[in-house]
Amino acid sequence: MLSKIRPTNILKMLMTWFLIVSIAMSIVLWLTHNVSSADTIWQANSVATIKGKLSSTFDVNLRHYQIQYGDTINTVAEAFNANANTIVTDNGIVDANLILAGNQLYITKDVSGYVRANNSIGQVVANQLPTASLINEFDGNEITPIQTK
Repeated sequence: MLSKIRPTNILKMLMTWFLIVSIAMSIVLWLTHNVSSADTIWQANSVATIKGKLSSTFDVNLRHYQIQYGDTINTVAEAFNANANTIVTDNGIVDANLILAGNQLYITKDVSGYVRANNSIGQVVANQLPTASLINEFDGNEITPIQTK
């Protein structure tokens, strides 16, 4: 039987197999990477959003909160009126700017109320933003307000 297989037939079979695999891989890549641009822009969840989902994301008995996509340590802490530094410490978090959706956070009952995490992105960015100043000339020409009637 093998003696009747010609080299040209083997080449055709290999080319057909390569074509099928290439098409299958293209379909898989298209399905996994066909994401709209709106889905790729990360946006932080608000405190209200986190509070609105607590019935499905927080286990009251274990005091475990399941991190959702868009959560930050600070917004989670604020939603629980907790100290973000305590959450970071209690959960062994090395970088307060990096928490992963699906992981659990242990939330302690905290009487100190909401306190922002030390050195978190929100705090660092806020400290580095320049303040604006008013200008009264542009390219050497004085700017005057438009007079309204």
